[in-house]
Amino acid sequence: MKRPRKILSGAVTATAAFCLTLACYGATLTVVSSNNGTGRFSWSYTKGDEPFIWRLDSVNGTIGIQTYGVEQVFTPSGWSVSNDGNDFLQWTYTSGTWYVENTAVVFAVQSTFTNSTLYTNDIGEFFPKGTLIGTICDTDHVAIAPGLERHVITGPQPRPRFSTFNVSNSQAVFDIEEMMGRTCHVERTVNLTSNTWQETTNFTVQGLSTNVADPIPAMANPLFYRLRFTR
Repeated sequence: MKRPRKILSGAVTATAAFCLTLACYGATLTVVSSNNGTGRFSWSYTKGDEPFIWRLDSVNGTIGIQTYGVEQVFTPSGWSVSNDGNDFLQWTYTSGTWYVENTAVVFAVQSTFTNSTLYTNDIGEFFPKGTLIGTICDTDHVAIAPGLERHVITGPQPRPRFSTFNVSNSQAVFDIEEMMGRTCHVERTVNLTSNTWQETTNFTVQGLSTNVADPIPAMANPLFYRLRFTR
């Protein structure tokens, strides 16, 4: 079997509802990612340009996508979905056998995040590719071998930001909407023009919202805060 190759292309179409579409063409798989700008993200799967197809069933066949801020999951008929609690979704075909051919199967989510980004990193890193696990077959549906295909998608892009702020018991209290899995740094300064920032705390975000507090020092000058993040 030929080594899968990746060709990435993108197109933007102007419609009544803005839609960003990106196609990832692999040797055995075509995945088209779409979003409408309001947090609805979808992924359409069909066969690629090689004379091989994927077989998925309840024993050996899942499509896994890491996403963020999931409010609702849209699952096609005949499929089931699981969520590990951190918005890693796995769809499994439960109605016999599905061959990834010219009839598209489409999965979608509604996310709290409306910005999109490419998911190009390996599994376990930020933002991980989508993953298909199944059995590779020839065009007559004769099984060749089990396998795995990782593919570039577009998905929600969470962004760290201060959502609320208050002062309580000589503390500055922040509610931070964040980018899950990132290390965030809360920093402060008394002079914006000097660009000298002092880190007050850092943390790795584990949920959609994180609350942090910083004791306010006894000083007459105003304090300025910023939020910085790293991978």
